[in-house]
Amino acid sequence: MINRPTPVQDGPKTALYTPTLLGHRGAYLEMTSLLFAGRRRSGWQMIWTRDPAFHLMIEDGFAGFVGLAILRALLRRRTVGLLFRVLPTLNDLSWRMRIKCMILKILRKMRSIRVISIVPRFVDPKIAMICDDWIYDPQLWDLSESDRQIFGQLRAAEGGAAPVAAQEFYARIQAARAGRRVMVSLGLQSREKGLAIMADAVKAGAFDDWLVVMAGRIAPEMQYMRTVLEQGGHLIMDRYITDEELIATYSAADAVWCLYDPNYDQASGILGRAVQLGVVPLVRAGSVSARQCQHYGVPHLAAQGAQDIAAVVSQLPSSDPDLGRDLQTQFARHSIAVLSQALHGGNKPL
Repeated sequence: MINRPTPVQDGPKTALYTPTLLGHRGAYLEMTSLLFAGRRRSGWQMIWTRDPAFHLMIEDGFAGFVGLAILRALLRRRTVGLLFRVLPTLNDLSWRMRIKCMILKILRKMRSIRVISIVPRFVDPKIAMICDDWIYDPQLWDLSESDRQIFGQLRAAEGGAAPVAAQEFYARIQAARAGRRVMVSLGLQSREKGLAIMADAVKAGAFDDWLVVMAGRIAPEMQYMRTVLEQGGHLIMDRYITDEELIATYSAADAVWCLYDPNYDQASGILGRAVQLGVVPLVRAGSVSARQCQHYGVPHLAAQGAQDIAAVVSQLPSSDPDLGRDLQTQFARHSIAVLSQALHGGNKPL
């Protein structure tokens, strides 16, 4: 995460809630603890604390968030929550999502409750119907300076200063490269992450001049990707990837796979790291990721699907780490200001 001074101990405190530390939640908890003098509390403690209550992910328990927020509102206590699946909430026509949308519209009218979108409002103006404000996805601005240094050291062939695990991972990818450009697919390898699209593209020869690196656990339904990639001479690391190995993978990459399934059109931590480091992402044309890249001026590749990937990846733009650093600073400044106001500012007007 971003290296910042520890908040003043006698300043305003924040009660933080996350039921689990799985996925990126641990990183979110660490970052918000540092930024807002926060401490993780149990659900019961969240009800009664006088400190502002901050739910790090509303989707971890929507009914619980609503009940807590309303009860605390009756006690005149502030509650803030981050809404991650904003666009499905607005655009899914199922009864479940319609009810969720209606409830969020009601909460929108309550003065001491703040629902914050992690998708910018310019992506869809309807976000303002259910959210009080928006921030940038935390994974667009949470990179630490030490991670950025490892990235730079490896890219500048000064890897001797980087951690051994990062050096070894980077060297393995470089050895397999054999003069090819590198497309990396990171994290859980699932159908949602567009792996069926990748399989079709590999079979069609779209990556004949590339080394595809699959770094992360392969979901059971996508195990056939192992055969597809092995037949094409690509590299598979079907296991959990550490943070140091993750940075090493970005360091070795010419492009990052972010072309996800149309049903998974939401914020992406893999994209966020690529943007911060200035590595070119491959996104699905028209997706949330593509619209954000266009809006920020991020060099990227955009394809409709497997059928046009070959033509798209042949036009690889240059990476821009300096732009990535500037965007990280811009995103952090806006997001921290919005969250500070939501947590410790005055009540919103009726």
